[in-house]
Amino acid sequence: MHLFIVGSPGIATTSLIKSLIKDIPTLQGFYTEEVEREGYVLGFKIVTLQGEEAVFAHKDFTTGARGEEYTLDKDIFERLAISSLTPLQGQSMTTIIADDTGTIEECSDSFKNAVEEIFATRSVIATAPAHRENSFLSRITQRQDSCVCDLRQDNFEDVRAQLKLFLQRRDVATLRAWDAQAQSLGLSERILIENASANLAHCIEQLKLGKRGVAVAGRGNNGADVVSCARKLLARGYEMEIIVIVHNELNEELRAQLAILEKIKKIHYLDKREDMEQLTAHLKGADFCLDGILGIGMRGSLHPFIKEVITTINRSGVCVISCDIPSGLSPQQGCIGEAICAQYTVTFLAPKEGFFKNRGWDFCGKIIVTDIGVSADLLERIEDVRRT
Repeated sequence: MHLFIVGSPGIATTSLIKSLIKDIPTLQGFYTEEVEREGYVLGFKIVTLQGEEAVFAHKDFTTGARGEEYTLDKDIFERLAISSLTPLQGQSMTTIIADDTGTIEECSDSFKNAVEEIFATRSVIATAPAHRENSFLSRITQRQDSCVCDLRQDNFEDVRAQLKLFLQRRDVATLRAWDAQAQSLGLSERILIENASANLAHCIEQLKLGKRGVAVAGRGNNGADVVSCARKLLARGYEMEIIVIVHNELNEELRAQLAILEKIKKIHYLDKREDMEQLTAHLKGADFCLDGILGIGMRGSLHPFIKEVITTINRSGVCVISCDIPSGLSPQQGCIGEAICAQYTVTFLAPKEGFFKNRGWDFCGKIIVTDIGVSADLLERIEDVRRT
């Protein structure tokens, strides 16, 4: 999967990439930088993440490919750029390709071939000039596994956070393996739900959105998470209404959570369209809605009743906090139909790949990563120990 940062000249795409490299040393690739004298841009240099650098385009070059403003030494660029993209054996690094000149790919077939190969085998973070049309850039930015992010003057820090989350993302198979690994440590599914919901409740408290909430739970573990969270918020002085969608059979973990909560608070059950007025009424007076309708187990198209619940929540205008993933968003493919449009997504262990595909990012709002009583880093370290 790949992420493109697109910006107009002077919008600081290289500064963004350099700040990322400083924070995360386990990257490979290169970036380009302006060569200046007394405030005037005279050319560009390439800087590899392995520590090499050289000027490859300059107004004073007397030999090379002549462009509109600069003469290009294609050999220098190709030698450093292509070597920096060569995968290091045994390491699955993310590759940085940050070329602010926007012209190199137009005159170097060797570079284009190297980029095509790296896109087929590695994850890439790349910059691309805005409003520049050529077939190569169009082809790689419009890939199904590419996400395009517009960098503007007012969103530098937001995009920087998105880059970091992109590097933390995991696919569903990895997340399920981590969940199984946590259970193999002795943390039962019920304990993991209690841990996850406690962290979710803590995040909600930190957001300070108000004390009146509506928790909307689906039939699975995602629903169990928000029901458990609602109980914890009740214990902390929140006024919570709990709504459970029961058009399908409820799973064991959700039933266990409801058995506890039913002794404390009235629960509202939705199983037909006529019940939608009840949901609308509760949302009208709420400070926030806690979305736990669907989790990462979502497959195929949504049931019409679920679609209507999602539409009702989106139209209510209430602030939505999604548990793990906005309901209806595919963890693998992003937006494939109706989905909750959240202001916050509290996601467990790692961001999901779907956050970055098919406009998925537009539905997540601010993403907050938390653990389930054991972190992704710890689970990865345990796996490394087991392999040795």
